[in-house]
Amino acid sequence: MGRFLLFAFTLSMLERLFALPLVTFDELTEPPFRRFRWGIRSSGTYLPETIADALEDLWEARVVAMVGAGTAATAKRARGNVRPR
Repeated sequence: MGRFLLFAFTLSMLERLFALPLVTFDELTEPPFRRFRWGIRSSGTYLPETIADALEDLWEARVVAMVGAGTAATAKRARGNVRPR
């Protein structure tokens, strides 16, 4: 008999990369995030909606702060005014 394998995946597109994490593990020990065990080493983990909403709000605020605090060189790269090395 034949075996069938089902693979599910998520296609992701990164809009920005940052040198440091926007949210640290230490911050995830504070409410409301501490109710979730963040050190999971498996896929398919369910994240409660209340925690997901709070994390999304924190993430968005950090992205806005990092982009707003960018240097002139970062702004030039974003506009394409800097040649790659």
